[in-house]
Amino acid sequence: MLKYVYFYTNETTKMKTLQLKINHINEIDNYTSELIKFNANFYLVFGSYEFFETNVISEKLKSIKKNIIIAGCSTAGEIHNDGATEGSLIITCFKFKTTKINQASQTLKEGDNYLNIGKNLGKELISKDKEIKGIILLSLGHQINSSELLSGLLGCFPQRNQPVVTGGLAGDNGLFEKTYVCDTNGPSSQKVTAISFSGDDLCFVENSHAGWEPIGDEHQVTKFKNNILKQIDGIPALEFYKQKLGIFANKLPQAGLLFPMYFNNGTEKTIRTVINVDDEKNEIILAGDIPKNAKLKLMRASSNIILKDINENILFIKQTQLENVLNTGLVLAISCVGRKMLLGSKFYKEQEVIRQHFKDEMIAGFYSYGEIGKNQSIENSTVHNQTLSLLYIGENSV
Repeated sequence: MLKYVYFYTNETTKMKTLQLKINHINEIDNYTSELIKFNANFYLVFGSYEFFETNVISEKLKSIKKNIIIAGCSTAGEIHNDGATEGSLIITCFKFKTTKINQASQTLKEGDNYLNIGKNLGKELISKDKEIKGIILLSLGHQINSSELLSGLLGCFPQRNQPVVTGGLAGDNGLFEKTYVCDTNGPSSQKVTAISFSGDDLCFVENSHAGWEPIGDEHQVTKFKNNILKQIDGIPALEFYKQKLGIFANKLPQAGLLFPMYFNNGTEKTIRTVINVDDEKNEIILAGDIPKNAKLKLMRASSNIILKDINENILFIKQTQLENVLNTGLVLAISCVGRKMLLGSKFYKEQEVIRQHFKDEMIAGFYSYGEIGKNQSIENSTVHNQTLSLLYIGENSV
C-alpha cells in the first residue's frame, strides 16, 4: 500500500461505504480491482482544486463502473475517516441497498438568474423521483449567489413537505480565485449539482451550528442588494469594515474569514462571511443574502468555543433524531474555512471531536466557503458561514 493512502470499508450495515485517500490522481489505478469488487452506486469526491482542473477524476471512476453517479467539489481542506488534510483527494464510495439516488446539474453562464437555476435543479430531480427525502447541494464557492440558488431549489417543494437539504460551497485552498464542482460528467468552474435521496430505509438527518459570538456595537445596514453590502450606518461598507479590521484590512478578502458578520432583523438571524471586496465600488460581497431591515455586529470566536459547539451540535442530533437508528451510517461534515483558519495547525481537532461521538461511522467532508443546512432556530435550510454542518446518512432497517 502506498504511503498516505487510506483505504477503509464498513461492511456492518445495509449501506456499505469505502474510502480512498490519495495524493496523486493516478494512485486510483492501484485500487481498480478493489473498487470493481465493491461495486458502488455513488462516488462522493472532495479534494484540492488541482485534482479538478482536468476531467481525469470522472474518467477514471467511470472506467471502473459506467453506471455511476459522481458528485464532489474542490475544497479548502479535506475531512476523512482518518483525520483532516490539505492537498489530497478523498473518494468515498457508497453502496446503497434500497435507497434511490438521482442527480441534476446546471452549467452557469454570465447573467444567469440563480433563483431560476435552483428551480431547474429542483424540477429535474422531481421529474426523476417524487418521493425525495434528502438532497446534497454542491455550489461554486464565491462566483454565485448561493442563497438564491437554494431558495429556487426549495421553492419546488411544498412548505409542509420539504426534503432535508444540506451541502456546501466549494473552496480553492483560500485563494478565492476559481472553485470547481464535479458531477458524473466531470468537474467544471461553471457548474452546480444536486443529488437526491429517497427510500423507506433512508436515514438522512442534518444539523448546523456555528460557535461564534457577536461583539461590539450594533450597526444599521443602510444599503445592500442581495449578497452585496453597500453601506453601513450610511458609510460605504468596505470603508467601514476596513476601519474595524485595522491592520487586517490589508489581507482582505482572506481576512474576512476571521471577522464574519452577524445580521439580525428581529425574525431572521444569520452569519455571513466576506468572500470578496470591490475596492472600486467600496462594497463587500458576502457568501449569502443579507436579511431585509437588518442590523449587524462583527463576530469573534476561539478554538475552545468552536470545539465545545461541536459537542452541542452532535448531542442535539443524537438525542433528538438518532435514538432509534439501528445501523451504522456515514457522517458528512462540512465546515467553514474560517473555522479552519481560527484553529490553525489544530484544524484536525474538529474531526477528532466528531470521531469521539461517532466511533463506528465513516466520516467524510470538506472545508468550505459556505455551508448549507438548518438548525434548531430555523425551519428551512439556508446558507450559513462560519458553521459546521453535519449530515448523518444511512439505511436503517435490518
